[in-house]
Amino acid sequence: LGGAIVIQTKDGFKNSGTSANIHAGSFGRVGIQAETGGSTSERFSYFLTGEYLQEDGWRDHSPSEVTQLFGNLGWHMAATTIDFNVTLVATDLIGNGAAPVELLEVDPAAVFTRPDQTENELSLVNVTVEHELSSTLSLAGNAYVRRSDISTYNGDDSDFEECTATPGFICDEEGILAFDPSDDPIPAIAAFDGATINRTNTEQDSVGFGLQSSWSRDLSGRDNVFVLGTSYDDSSIDFGGNTELGRLDATRLAVPGGALVGDSFTRLKTDTTSWSLFFSNTFALTEAVSLTLSGRYNDIAVTLDDQLGTALDGDHKFDRFNTAAGVTAKLSQRMTFYAGFSESNRTPSPVELTCADEDDPCRLPNAFLADPPLQQVVARTYESGFRGTWQSGRWQAGVFRTTNEDDILFISAGALRNQGYFDNVGQTRREGLEINLDGQAGDSVDWLFNYTFLKATFRENLTLPSPNNPLAVDGEVSVQVGDRLPLIPRQLFKAGIRASIGERITIAGQALFGSTFHMRGDEGNDLAPVGEYSLLNVRADYLLNDHAQIFLNIDNVLNEEYLTFGLFGEADEVLGSDFDDSRFVSPGAPRAAWLGLQLTF
Repeated sequence: LGGAIVIQTKDGFKNSGTSANIHAGSFGRVGIQAETGGSTSERFSYFLTGEYLQEDGWRDHSPSEVTQLFGNLGWHMAATTIDFNVTLVATDLIGNGAAPVELLEVDPAAVFTRPDQTENELSLVNVTVEHELSSTLSLAGNAYVRRSDISTYNGDDSDFEECTATPGFICDEEGILAFDPSDDPIPAIAAFDGATINRTNTEQDSVGFGLQSSWSRDLSGRDNVFVLGTSYDDSSIDFGGNTELGRLDATRLAVPGGALVGDSFTRLKTDTTSWSLFFSNTFALTEAVSLTLSGRYNDIAVTLDDQLGTALDGDHKFDRFNTAAGVTAKLSQRMTFYAGFSESNRTPSPVELTCADEDDPCRLPNAFLADPPLQQVVARTYESGFRGTWQSGRWQAGVFRTTNEDDILFISAGALRNQGYFDNVGQTRREGLEINLDGQAGDSVDWLFNYTFLKATFRENLTLPSPNNPLAVDGEVSVQVGDRLPLIPRQLFKAGIRASIGERITIAGQALFGSTFHMRGDEGNDLAPVGEYSLLNVRADYLLNDHAQIFLNIDNVLNEEYLTFGLFGEADEVLGSDFDDSRFVSPGAPRAAWLGLQLTF
């Protein structure tokens, strides 16, 4: 919560030369990737890479296409480093999500309703600068401009049907007459029966910058490093969406009927502005022990501007000062002890703020509603452990506990499986341990081992809606302190090994394990959890010469059948009364293989 990911991109200084690879295989996948980089002097470098991938998908009716470009220009001078990065991405993804368990038992590749299409376009320009003013004082900064355009087209089952009170016309699930944009009642004809087509478009423009100074100087004869910085981020979103009535064909494709639901139209502009001021000080108490104290003040404003009225208008302001403290103790040349405490906060997003009404659930991501405000989430984390090295590798073992106050979760509600709302559910906790090892066996074998035990639980008694849960009482489930959060496995394990056989052959294997998890809508843990899984992936490379090698990837070698997601829905509304199991799940990918050629110049 409130963390950050630091990504070190490639540049021409460290990645000179040209390479390309092409691969093809299962599910009609074809991919090509190429990169080139170098430096014209000790001060200037360039790097460019691009990738294209398309496949038919391993589930029915699920083709996807991805195009990515990245470029870097770098200037490295005696005291100054400047990097200029450009990222361009275009994707056309068809996901076709959760399906009834009884349908997947007949055909694991089947989809329930379709399509579930998302088109993305992204452009990002980023500049980073680092400058050493002296041997003890340095400055660093970055600035970015990002634009994204996301369009969705989702074919779903429908909660509209012929009215009981006024036959011949369409009503919603509450029996309220449905009108088109001209305020005419929508007639009940076959073209409008059984499906809805939900369209959205989200244009987002973001700008931001960060500045920080670092001062390294002895204090009372001890090493001391003080960091002071600030950041600013502004994100503007222009959102629009609507719903059209249609019918489902024999393949459960939602066929548009031409009737738009008048009150489904949404047009909302939002602006989120965030200012932060932070500091950190690390002081060497002894030659082996260091203490770090830090703080960060966040001031965030979210403005909602309804373009079709005033119902969605709103101004939300959040601010908080977060503190952190940590200590490290070097116990030997190969082992260090660490312990720390930190706070962070997350403000509700515009989607969460406008989809927070239990009595008016929305379909994500296409519905914004006039809803009650949400509180910001505050997380407090304690962690402790040991890390170190051995002759052939590194290791780390630690325990952690993060407690979230006013945590925000998506709660399943409404008649359809993708309906629900966001809500503050009080206190939740995530605690456990992590063990990470890696190393070498001789000159030809590398290996790694990662294990996580995560206990994610509710810390307050709650009553939550879950209308399609078969054990719900009056459409609600009871949550007790200690019940597990949905969709989070308690154990994750990954082990890998790579071995060189002679000078030309390399073989690698990876084993993955995930334990059981509870479905969304089963927050009370009343039903059996979704089963655990074990996967095995392998790769083999053969070096043809100094410039070419072939490779073979095989994922899920044992063709394990496993599930990655689960929730509840009404399968019988579309498939008929024989499908009375309300569980919907997302299956994992079956065995797949790809053969490729890598060229290096």
